[in-house]
Amino acid sequence: MRDTLTTPPDRRTLALMIVLWTIVFSAYSIFLHEAYRSTALDLSLHSQILWNLAHGRFMETSLFPYSFAGGHFWPALYLLVPVYQGLGVPGLLVLQCLAAACGAIPAYRLARDITGSRAWARAFAFAYLLQPTLSVGVLFDYHLELFAVPFALMAVLAFRRSHPAAWMWAALACSFYEINAFVFMFFGIGLLFVRGRRLTGAILALVSLAYLLLLIGVIMPHFRGQVAIPHADRYAHLGPS
Repeated sequence: MRDTLTTPPDRRTLALMIVLWTIVFSAYSIFLHEAYRSTALDLSLHSQILWNLAHGRFMETSLFPYSFAGGHFWPALYLLVPVYQGLGVPGLLVLQCLAAACGAIPAYRLARDITGSRAWARAFAFAYLLQPTLSVGVLFDYHLELFAVPFALMAVLAFRRSHPAAWMWAALACSFYEINAFVFMFFGIGLLFVRGRRLTGAILALVSLAYLLLLIGVIMPHFRGQVAIPHADRYAHLGPS
């Protein structure tokens, strides 16, 4: 999605922010890994799944009694396999930081579209990189949700601009983290109240809902042996209410 309104100084500023953020947090996250600060959840889990994917075993893990696909269905993990095979865990950590930092690009464009100000857009991109959730996510210690963030923001930006690439970005966001389908379902419901966007909103809401029902009712039970709602088992100790 070509953006002709961003000036060269803005592009340089944005690139500098992304590069510096990626270098600082990549270096720190690799240091933590080399200092034996990595954890079973989630770096060990994800690296083992990537190893199994590279050897033809779909979403297998020894950390759970069932396939990982029984709790989360992330086909986009296949995109990370070449990085894991070629660069190992350090490569995964750097890629995670770069992916998270690149969310500043759609954040900048969204802010500029909404405010009409390049200064506010730069400030919003900077604020995006400063949010604690992002930095904590890359330092402790591997989260596929972070890979979904730039794709989700690109999808929102593309839907705002009525660009057909919005569907591709939304699909990628959901492929890295299926819970994003909930986000796009409610986003679609919101578009139902916007004149001229109601058809797009209806299609987005219905497609997202259908995908969620397919996951919960068909795909995850196939790998787990029962109907499974993501994360529901984490709260089983609270009882059935």
